[in-house]
Amino acid sequence: MPSDQHASRPTVLIVDDQPDVAETGADMFTFLGYGAQTASTATEALDMLDGGMRVDVLFLDIGMRSGMSGLELALIARERFPEVALLLTTGHGDAMAEAQDKGFEVLPKPYFIASLRQALARLPKR
Repeated sequence: MPSDQHASRPTVLIVDDQPDVAETGADMFTFLGYGAQTASTATEALDMLDGGMRVDVLFLDIGMRSGMSGLELALIARERFPEVALLLTTGHGDAMAEAQDKGFEVLPKPYFIASLRQALARLPKR
């Protein structure tokens, strides 16, 4: 009898406007046992979620260059998708402080598998 070996894997949607960074993040999440999808804009990610995509974690770059920021998406997602854990990332200290002031877990860039694992462990269980 065939079984779906990925049925119990948690899923993450990675939102970053730099494709190489998003793919590296996807590789790290996959290594940690996640199914990973990527979006290159906050608007694209919101459309995916509104379209019914189910994710366990939304991993957002705060400082995307055009359109809605990752922080803006995180605020919307916290309201509309409370079952989704939110983890933000940035390489800018001021953006990190602003997101932390709003109650978000923020992983500083550059990040590595060990720091990603630790940040995921700190997220509230949904």
